[in-house]
Amino acid sequence: MSELDELRNEVDAADDAILAALMRRFAITDRIRELKAS
Repeated sequence: MSELDELRNEVDAADDAILAALMRRFAITDRIRELKAS
């Protein structure tokens, strides 16, 4: 595998981590909204 392929894989892994973190953040803010509403 070339260095370029390895770097692309690292970028893909970073993107996956970013998306997972954003999804977690949105889940948390939804929960905060629920708690404020109750």
